[in-house]
Amino acid sequence: MKKVYCISGLGADKRVFAALKLPEIELVHIAWLSPSIDDTMGSYAKKLLPQIDTSTSVTILGLSFGGMLAVELGHWIENS
Repeated sequence: MKKVYCISGLGADKRVFAALKLPEIELVHIAWLSPSIDDTMGSYAKKLLPQIDTSTSVTILGLSFGGMLAVELGHWIENS
């Protein structure tokens, strides 16, 4: 089954995707981690990377700030 990794926006959690039903797709929710004071968008995205199985093709869905992190994660995945 294909997985889609979901990142909510700030102030939201996985419930924002609760009504999203995609046939034959498993939604995997990325958990927020506590950022360090010196984190950049890219360094924070890299901290989220272990939650994603990059051994197969990856699809990431982000809402608001989660969308910006999805783009950053794409850069890390592409360059790994």
